[in-house]
Amino acid sequence: MSNVRLIFIRGTLIGVMGLDDVFSEFYDSGRVVDESLRDELLDKVKDENFVPEPLENDYADALIVEYQKDCEKQASGERTGAGQKTYRGIPREEVPWFPTIREDLCDGCKICFDFCPHDVFEWDDNRNLPVVTYPFNCIVGCSACAPRCAPDAIVFPPRSMLEKFKQA
Repeated sequence: MSNVRLIFIRGTLIGVMGLDDVFSEFYDSGRVVDESLRDELLDKVKDENFVPEPLENDYADALIVEYQKDCEKQASGERTGAGQKTYRGIPREEVPWFPTIREDLCDGCKICFDFCPHDVFEWDDNRNLPVVTYPFNCIVGCSACAPRCAPDAIVFPPRSMLEKFKQA
C-alpha cells in the first residue's frame, strides 16, 4: 500500500496516496518547479488517486506548493515523507491525531501558531487564520494548544480513539 500525505486543497485536508514517492522521483531527477512540472505532478498523482476534473487546477496548485516545500526540506537535509515517525510502532501518518480549526470560531489571535513548538500550523495572512499544514508533526495525544484558544476554535479527536492503536 502506498503512503498517504495530507495536503490542503481548497481549504480541505485531502489524503493523496503515493505523493512522497512522486516527490522523491522528481526531486532525485533534479526537477525544479516550473509550469511543465505542474501538469506532470498532477498526471502522476492521478495514477493512484481520483481527482475530480473540476478540481484539477486546485490539485495542481496545491501539489506545486507541497513539492516546493518538500524540495526546501530535502535541500536543508531535513527528512521528508512517510515513515519518519511512529506511534506505538505504527507509522505516524496512520494515526489521525491532529487539530482541526473551526474557522467560524477562530478570532485570529495567533496564540496556537505562536505556541506550537512542532510547527503544525502555518499562518494564512489572507484569511487571518492558522492552517494545519503539517498535521503529522503534532505529537499524538498532545492537545496543549486547545485550552489556550479562548474561542474554542481548536478541536481534536477524542482521546478514546487512541485506544485502538495500543499494541497487544
